[in-house]
Amino acid sequence: NEGSRIALVKGIVNHMVAFPVNPDPDLFSDEGGITAGGWELQRIKEEIESNRRIDGIYLDSMRSWSIPILNYRRDHFKYCEFPLTYDSTSGKPVIAGIFSIVEFLKGLGDYLHPQSKYIWPNFGDDDWLIWEYFYSDVIGLEGGSIDLDKLNFYRTASYHKPMVFLNNVILGKDEYSELNTREGMERYIKLAAFYGSYPSIKDHPFAREQRKEFQTRIGDLYDKYMPVIKSLSKAGWEPVTYAAASGGSLRIERFGPADGKLYFSIYNPGAKRVESTITLQLNKLGIDTVSAVAEIVGNVQLSNSKTIKVAIDKEELKVLEITYLNKQ
Repeated sequence: NEGSRIALVKGIVNHMVAFPVNPDPDLFSDEGGITAGGWELQRIKEEIESNRRIDGIYLDSMRSWSIPILNYRRDHFKYCEFPLTYDSTSGKPVIAGIFSIVEFLKGLGDYLHPQSKYIWPNFGDDDWLIWEYFYSDVIGLEGGSIDLDKLNFYRTASYHKPMVFLNNVILGKDEYSELNTREGMERYIKLAAFYGSYPSIKDHPFAREQRKEFQTRIGDLYDKYMPVIKSLSKAGWEPVTYAAASGGSLRIERFGPADGKLYFSIYNPGAKRVESTITLQLNKLGIDTVSAVAEIVGNVQLSNSKTIKVAIDKEELKVLEITYLNKQ
C-alpha cells in the first residue's frame, strides 16, 4: 500500500509494529471524517478546556515516525498547504512527511497562541527538521550533538526561542561516558551556555540512588552557570556580534542589547590559553556610553571601555555583561 509503512521497531518496548499516518488536522475535514491529526487536536482542546492551568503542549519524538515517510496518496494532496515534492526513485509526486507534521504544529499553534500557550516539541539534531523550528515556541533537543557547529545551527534556527537540551546519562555505563564525568558535564554545560541554551540530562528511571549521588557531584555546576544562561536567554541571541576578538581562535556570540544590558559569550575551543582584546562597535550596537563591565561566570568587575582585555584558558567560557547608558 503506497504511502504507508508497517515497520518492526526495536528499542522502546522490545518489538512493536509502527503505523505512520498523516497528522494534518485538516485532512478530510470537509468530509466529516475522523483522522489521527484531527482527533488529537480535538483531544488537546478538550484537555485544555477542562484544565486552564495547562501552559502548553509538549510533543515527543518529533524527529521520527511519519516524518521521513513519503505520502503518495493523491486524495491527501489538496489538503496540503506546503508544496509537494517527488520520490527521487520513481519521480512520483508526494507529500513529504515532515510537512504533514508542520501542518499539525501550525494547527496546534493557531489554537494555543491566542491563549498565550506554548508548543514545545522534542527534536533531534537533523538539519532538515528546521521547518519544525519555525512553528515551535520552545526548542527541545533530545540527544542533540554538543559541538560548536551543531550548536550554531540550533541557535540560528531558534533565534530568540528558548533552547533546551535533554541528553542521556546512563550512570555506570560506557555509553555517553563523557557525561558520566564531572569534566564532561562541565564541558557540556559550558557549550550549552555559550549559546544561551539550557542543559539538562536524564538517566535510567530506576537509578534513583545513583541519580542522587550524581546530582551531589555536579549540582554546583548548575548553580554556577544557570543564572548566566538565564540572563543570556532572556536578552536574546543576535546573529551579528559587532564585536571582534583578537587572538584568532576565540568564538564570540552576542545577546541583547535589552533593558540596559548587553552580553557577549566568549569560548576558547583551542588547546592553549588565549589573551585577547574584545573591541565593541558601540555605534553599530546603538550604545552611547558603557557604564560598567563584568565577567559574570567568575563574578569579576572589569574596566569600563569599548575595548576589553580577557585571558581565557583552553575550553573555558567567559561571559561579559555590559551595562550601558543612552542619551534620551
